[in-house]
Amino acid sequence: MYLEDRGTENVNRLTQKTLKDIPIKSLTINNDILFQKHEELSELIKATVFFCHPQSPCEKGAVENRNKAIRRYVKKKSDLSSFPEEYFKMVETKLRT
Repeated sequence: MYLEDRGTENVNRLTQKTLKDIPIKSLTINNDILFQKHEELSELIKATVFFCHPQSPCEKGAVENRNKAIRRYVKKKSDLSSFPEEYFKMVETKLRT
């Protein structure tokens, strides 16, 4: 999903909204600056937040596999704002089914 406002509060709110119907005990994320308020995110999603070690993609294999699948539809360094939202919904539906 493309976000115009990539501030930490907005990212945390969107993450909470995305995960609201999914029972989770923990969330493992990368060391991106967007997650600097990870304690607040942990409270919002009611789960422990962990970080991967830098330069360790093996710690998040499912994410790397999903990124590879997404790259079939959206190439690296693409301007995400140039894609209509419906395109991302189509890609999401295809990859989920």
